[in-house]
Amino acid sequence: MEKCEQGERARPARGPRSAKRIALVTVGADARRAAPEARTLADFQKALEVYSSLAGQVPPEVWTAQGPYPASPLPGRPHVYDTLVVAYRADEPTVQAALEELLGLMAPQSNAAELKVYGIATTGSDAPLSKSPLARSCDGAAAAHLAYRGELVVKERELVLASAPKPRMGIVRRPVSEATDRLIAAVRLGRAFERETVSPGVPAFLLRILCRAAGKAS
Repeated sequence: MEKCEQGERARPARGPRSAKRIALVTVGADARRAAPEARTLADFQKALEVYSSLAGQVPPEVWTAQGPYPASPLPGRPHVYDTLVVAYRADEPTVQAALEELLGLMAPQSNAAELKVYGIATTGSDAPLSKSPLARSCDGAAAAHLAYRGELVVKERELVLASAPKPRMGIVRRPVSEATDRLIAAVRLGRAFERETVSPGVPAFLLRILCRAAGKAS
């Protein structure tokens, strides 16, 4: 409970504010190379809308955009959003600069405002990331207005598009889908998300065989 003056009614301590305006941004060298990241963010957006509807809530205002910057400048007033979910390839050589530029554009202009930042990182390597490029970017010049809340790391990025036709809660996509849903819950409530790394629900080599077989059959 918050402290109060004598005679004044005590008020509950305030928790994180729910997201009202969410920007979903894909950072990538070009649309073709960033396709897996765009796919993960599209799944995030669709599930966000479904869960808001099931809860009987008005869904947050959502705005989507695709990098690079500033070649495709953010329209309007990007700083009015209270939450940013950025999808990016963690092992892209230029990703650090792209993230820093994006955060500079998105950072609130008011001293009293703060942008909650979440990430969906993909990687083609089995090696865990030592530190998030997004977390490092949030420590930059605009750090006073940015709050890094955590991110989801999806391994085997080259299989994201191949597994997309599979059922969302089927054996192949289920681990990533469930982790995405946990991220959605954190974003909706404005809470921290402990960094989580997930892989497809079957070994990568087996998924490649299944996807090749499905491609030949279609």
